Amino acid sequence: MQQRAQLEAEAFDRHVVAIGEPAGHGSGTTEWPDAKAIGTELLPVPPFDPLLLPKALRPWLADIAERSQCPPDFLAVGAIVACASQVARGLAIRPKRQDDWTVIPNLWGGVIAPPGFLKSPALAETLKPLRRLAHEAALRFEEQLRSYGAESVVRKAKRDNIEQAIRGVVKQKKEADLDGLRSELAQLISEPPHEARTLINDTTVEMLGVILNQNPGGVLIFRDELAGFLRSLERQGHETDRAFYCEAWNGSGRFTYDRIGRGTIHIARTCVSILGGIQPGPWRSYLREAFQDGRDDGFVSRFQLLVWPDVSRTWHNVDRWPDMAAKETAWQIFKALASLEVSALGAEQAEGSDLAFLRFAADAQTLFDEWRGDLEAKLRRDDEHPILVSHLAKYRKVMPALALVFHTIACVEGSGSFGGAVSLPAATQAAAWCDFLEAHARRCYASVTDATNTAAAALALKVRTGKLSNPFRGRDVYRSGWEALSDRDDAYRAIDVLEAANWLRRQELTPESGRPSVQFWINPKLMEATK
Repeated sequence: MQQRAQLEAEAFDRHVVAIGEPAGHGSGTTEWPDAKAIGTELLPVPPFDPLLLPKALRPWLADIAERSQCPPDFLAVGAIVACASQVARGLAIRPKRQDDWTVIPNLWGGVIAPPGFLKSPALAETLKPLRRLAHEAALRFEEQLRSYGAESVVRKAKRDNIEQAIRGVVKQKKEADLDGLRSELAQLISEPPHEARTLINDTTVEMLGVILNQNPGGVLIFRDELAGFLRSLERQGHETDRAFYCEAWNGSGRFTYDRIGRGTIHIARTCVSILGGIQPGPWRSYLREAFQDGRDDGFVSRFQLLVWPDVSRTWHNVDRWPDMAAKETAWQIFKALASLEVSALGAEQAEGSDLAFLRFAADAQTLFDEWRGDLEAKLRRDDEHPILVSHLAKYRKVMPALALVFHTIACVEGSGSFGGAVSLPAATQAAAWCDFLEAHARRCYASVTDATNTAAAALALKVRTGKLSNPFRGRDVYRSGWEALSDRDDAYRAIDVLEAANWLRRQELTPESGRPSVQFWINPKLMEATK
């Protein structure tokens, strides 16, 4: 059998030479030019700077990052989104000096990383203060239910007496006496208590509307895997869900839906924060579908705190007790934000609304105006991809929202001023976040904005690591299901790039029978370099 296989291989090589491929194509290096450099699959992003975080939260998050050996970017996004969800419950910012443009600081965040890199445990750690708040709220709710149940017995007895009195008055036709009885009966009407909700894992839009009416300050939805949440919005019969969440990102709009069974529900204020993680493969796949044929409704770009950090290739075993002092400080911050007295911050009250707001201090206003001017100029450039423009345009909300959150944290922590205006340090910190997030956005969207080079870099890695036979066919690439290469067109575009860079050499085969085909030889110099 081995001898037969060897004879067939030699016959194949003779056939190759016969149609014009130089001998020694599979092993020799003298006939091949040097391969040109191919860019990396991921665009560069800056390392996370702890100074981006509020001072009071740095020790807590640094301790978690070191003990879990996960990127601090994960923790930063989780903590900031969680804090923002609490500030958004009662405070807004008006970014202009005189205009009534109002920004609610609820935020959507996501982290992208391959499986096994602790994105879910990291986010779960940052949400522990919210879970503690939820637990305390649940205990209060149970006590309120018990009190309400006891009071219901008393109210029922009083109602029975009043109803009996009303029947007597009606029977005696003493209509003048009914007004007092009506008033007494109205005073007995009491709504049952509602549980204060801060964190939700899974819900329908209809049930979320009920929860929002009971919690007009908004809620945070945490999804361990965002892929499932994103796919759920594409299901038949859920077309309006996407529109609802787009409105909920604004944080202040009204929404009305009609459902058989539930009837008509009016939501006075749709304010929803979202946080979760997703793997690179599902993320790229979703982007491809979301933006095919130029389709973009701005939904994905609402995930403004979106990071795809580099993961350290080194690991250290850190086994120690958590920093309880840092953890307690963080807990006190969340507790203060949840019970925030906006009047203590010097907030103004919006006319005809129960929503309080702050404006920038004079120096912070100057910084914001300059930052906004730079952003608007960038959005109007011709060299930016439309998808990136859509994403960066949302920074109009993100920068002032972050500034308000940082200012509020500084105030409740004690290092900020309660002077009634968002400070310059908070605005500076928010602008730095936008620079940091922009670099990550370019990496996150590269599979759409620069699909060919992303696929070429992915294929170059497969070549370097010996994942392909030599020679190989195009179908060997796209049928393998590799990230950025599972689409046939992407795979062949990547092959074209590598061929132009002298990584590959095309060979057309014309068999005696059957259709012509093409295979690709790998530059043997690359193979020798990896030995």
